[in-house]
Order: sequence, then structure tokens, then C-alpha cells
Amino acid sequence: MDIQGLRAVAVVSVVVFHAFPRLVPGGFIGVDIFFVISGFLISSTIYRDVSTNRFSILEFYRRRIRRIFPALFAMLMVVIIVSYFLLSPSAYQEIARNTISSTLFFSNIDFFLSSGYFDRAAELRPLLHTWSLSVEEQFYIVFPVFVFVIHRYMNRLMLLSILVVGSISLALSQVAINYSPTGAYFLTPFRAFELLIGCSIPLIAVPNWLAGSRAARDGLSIAGLTSIAASLFVLSPATPFPGFAALLPTVGAAMIIFAGGSGRTLGGRAISSAPFVALGAVSYSFYLWHWPILSFLRIWTPSIGPTASELVLAVMAALAVATASYWLIERPFAAKATTTFPFLRFGTMGMVTISIAAFAIVALNGIPGRFGPSVLAAFAADQDISPMRGPCHQSDGRRLAYDATCLLSVGDKSEVVVWADSHGAELAAALSELVKDSGIALRQITASSCPPVVSVDFRARPNCRAANEDTLKSVASDPDVDTVLLLMNRSAYYFESEEDLEDGYRQVVDSLRKAGKRIVLIKQIPNMDFEPTGAVAFELMLGRDPTTIGPNVEEVRARFSRWNAFIEDTGTSSGSDYFDPMAVFCNDTICPAYRRDVGVLFFNETHPSMSGARLLASRLIATGEVAPAPTLQTSLSPENSL
Repeated sequence: MDIQGLRAVAVVSVVVFHAFPRLVPGGFIGVDIFFVISGFLISSTIYRDVSTNRFSILEFYRRRIRRIFPALFAMLMVVIIVSYFLLSPSAYQEIARNTISSTLFFSNIDFFLSSGYFDRAAELRPLLHTWSLSVEEQFYIVFPVFVFVIHRYMNRLMLLSILVVGSISLALSQVAINYSPTGAYFLTPFRAFELLIGCSIPLIAVPNWLAGSRAARDGLSIAGLTSIAASLFVLSPATPFPGFAALLPTVGAAMIIFAGGSGRTLGGRAISSAPFVALGAVSYSFYLWHWPILSFLRIWTPSIGPTASELVLAVMAALAVATASYWLIERPFAAKATTTFPFLRFGTMGMVTISIAAFAIVALNGIPGRFGPSVLAAFAADQDISPMRGPCHQSDGRRLAYDATCLLSVGDKSEVVVWADSHGAELAAALSELVKDSGIALRQITASSCPPVVSVDFRARPNCRAANEDTLKSVASDPDVDTVLLLMNRSAYYFESEEDLEDGYRQVVDSLRKAGKRIVLIKQIPNMDFEPTGAVAFELMLGRDPTTIGPNVEEVRARFSRWNAFIEDTGTSSGSDYFDPMAVFCNDTICPAYRRDVGVLFFNETHPSMSGARLLASRLIATGEVAPAPTLQTSLSPENSL
């Protein structure tokens, strides 16, 4: 069966999504289509070989090495070389670690363990896309053994066994997206059902009504294409995924394959034009190369970002490199017989060689001698995060009971609570440094993607609503709490109703005021529209002035005008204090990413670094916002602002 057209649909969806996500907000489902295709093709071969007693696990892995390794190794080596010139020492160490995990096919686990707000932005990680290859290879370690055992002892239950295991995986995936969305996305047990959908297709007998009816097969294929098309626009990065939502594209792909594939049905012919078939042929190399090229382009243009024309050129370059990879690497290796070429030795030696080279980069601390001291200091700012993020900040859905939240400083005068989403983590740590000898206790209650509002459901954090209701009750009833600082990154909640957010925020303020608490409402902290540490480092490398880069102050003010006006109105009507961080982070023209006397003010696009947070904390204390009276002295004067 020729399914190159379906491969083309998958790879085009992914590439367009990665280059222009607003065009196809659900384009990431191309990976899920690839899973179905892979499951169908690989399982068909395994079933045939097992049923004829010709299955060999070594031969199976020889074929997998022949198909996967050569182009993958070439891409990894190029990424390591290019990264030497572009990446900071810490990022170069990370890319080396990612290279090892990609080579050994556990990069999905690597990215799961290293995901978080304190990590580099996804689009700046050139090997992030290898997670899907790791999922496949982990699956194919287990699946051939599973098929062999089922065939030997209960062959008639093969399809039922696959459906049962697939259903369990699907159920686990749906549960996991509520408790560990990152784990659900990256880890194989929660993705296995997608591959198993493909694995079930060869085992399902085609009913006579379908086999004998061209119209029925056409209808099934069109329904499959419609499901995939709907996925591209109905789903988005805000959709809890995979879980049940992944059935829309994966079942759609399965319907196209089951109906007869490219060229034999109306839906198949729709995706079987010559360009689609050509794209399908190079789809593996296109997938391998497009992401590093886009990622390096974004790394190379940190402060302004790539233009639309540059992104188009990058996609065209990726297609050109993919075509070369197909003809110069994939095809020559595919022509080699597994009986004559030592694929197992080739794969093992390649894995060992690349892993040793990558390990050397890690051992050499990312080779910092490539850059001067000022550039190194700018790059290092991506690690200028709160030392208490690990134990005290609640990320990826993890929740701490009120009594288990962190008291960062202890005293007997009053207790200040910083209740915020991730925008408050560094502020809490900076405040604790400044009040530690004052007798003021400071408690951190911060949670990723979970702002201090009630009565609102957040798709990215399904347990946020209940947790916030418990937090509000606990803070309101705690007699030790005197002052509560409320802070959130309004720009992070695109998919929640503006009115619902405002109502939920106002409920928190009103409840705390009724409980006799002093409230400080902090307006929006400016966001950078680029990766700041790399941008500052590149400016320094090129001999330019990094204090001149940052979003336009009027654009920042306009972007958050409604939210900041709401904060001010809520503060005035409730008798609460409010504070505008733009007085700290912005000057008359821009909100700079860098100050010569302080350093880089943000460790990523949306979070102030500890250096930036100390500026904000100092101003809050100097203006009396942290305690009922401005009794604290700090090393940073209130005039030390932009």
C-alpha cells in the first residue's frame, strides 16, 4: 500500500505548525499521524514474519537501524557542530546531553525530566523533536516480544490483546493529562495507544460491505481526512493532549489506511498528487532537519525574531537538506542488504562515538572558553532563578498543601504571603533575602499556570480551581498573615475568559479584605518578546549596546492596558494598594532586557531573573508595600530604577 500522501500530510502539518503556529494551531498532530503509520507498517511486517516462523529480533533491529540511524546520526553531528558557535555553555551542555539521550533513544524521558518554567524555551532546543523517535524505539523494544508471546500462546486473541492494551494506554493518557501534562505528552505508556491503533489495522478483517463498495471506502477515506483537517484547527497547544483528544487525528489516519490508502479511494487520491508523494518520500529527513534549522534561526535572531520571509526560507532550506539527506544517506543505506552490511555494528559504533563526543562537551562544562567574560555572564543569566523553585514552587500540576508551602523567612512581626503563578517565584525569593533580618515572615505560594483567582477552570492546570479555593480559605483564616501580594502573568492565559479572570481575581481580593488582610495588587510585569539572555549575549558578541534591546514601552503599556486598569480599579474600590512594575523595569522608550549596573533582568521571555526580581522587591519594600510601614532598609535605593 502506498501511503506516502498520508506521510506528507503528517510532515507538512508539523513543519507548518513549527514555523507558523497560528496558521494551523493543531499542526502538532502530524506526529500522532506518524505514530499510526509506523504502527501499521512495522506491525504488518512483524505479523507476517511471526506467522511464517521467520521472525528474528536481530533482523528486526537491523532493519530499524538501516531505516532510522544513518540520517539521524548525520543530523546529530551537524547540530553539535553548529551549536558550538551559537549556544551558551549551559545550552551547549544541554544539547550534548540531549544528543546522548537522542542517540540512545530516551530523549523523551530527558525532555520530560528537564521541562519546566526555568528551562529554555521549547523553540530554542534544537533536538526537542527527537522525543517522538524515542517513543517509537521504546515501543518497538516491547512490541515484537508482545506479538511473539501472544502468537505462541493465544494467537486468536491477538487483536483483542492489542485493543485491551491500547485502551489501557488511552485511559492512562487521559488521566495523566490532569496530573502530569508533560509526562502525558512525552512518555511512551501514554502514547502507546496511538501506535497500537496502527498495529490493529492489519488484524481487522475488512467487511464485505466495505470491500465491495467503492462509495463506502470513499466515504471512509473522506471521513478520515475530515477528522485530520478538523484536528488542525480544533485542537491547539492549549488542548489537554494526548488523551481522548488524540483520537481525532489518529482514528482519522487509521480510517484512511483502512479504506485502502493513497490512489485507491477518493480521499487517497486527494493526497496522492506527485508533490505529496515526493514529500512523503522525504518525510523522515524533512522531520529530522526542519526543527534544528528553525531553532537555530530563532537562536540567531534572539531580540527581533525571524521574519515571515526568513521562516519561509528556513522551511525551504530544510526541504532542500531533507532531499539531499534522502538521496545521499537514506537511499544508499536502504539499498544495503541486512545480510551483507554489518548494521548492528554500525549502529553500535555510531551510538558510542556520538555519545563519547557529547559526553566530552558535558565534561568540559560546555567549553566556556569560546566566549569572553561579559558574554558568559549574559548567557549565565538563564540560570539566574530562585534557588527555592525546586522545593517551593508548584510546577506541572504538583500541589502543596497550605501547611507544606514554604516560609522563606521566619519572624514574629507579621507574615507576608506572595500568592502568584510562576511570575511570583523569583519575587518571593528576592523579598525573603531583603526581609530575613527584619522579623517579618514571608510565605511563598506560587504555582505554574495557576494564578490567584477562584471560580475559574484552567485547561493547562485542571486542579488549579480546587487548589486556589483551598488556598483562599487557608490564607483568609490564618491569623498570622498580615499582608498578601497578588501577582499573575496575564499574558499566559489566552484561552480563559477575560471577564472570568477578573471576577475570580476580584473574589479573592474581596474575601481577603473581609478577613482583614492587607492586599497589594501587582500589575503586569513586562514580558520580553524574545529570549533575553541569548539576545544580550549576541549584542555583546557583536560589540553592540545591549541596553537598547527590549519591547517598546508604549506597546507593553497598550498590551496590558485593560488588565492594569482593572488592577487599579479593584485596588481603589477595595481599599487595597497596587503597584506598577513598569516603574522598575521600563524607561521612557523601552523595557530593556539588560542594565549595566544589574545585568540581565529576565531569565527567559516571561520571567524576571533574580537580579530583576531584587529590583522589584527593593522598590516594594522602599515604598512600604511589603509591611504596614516602610521600616525596612535595603541596599538598593528606590531611585535605583530605570
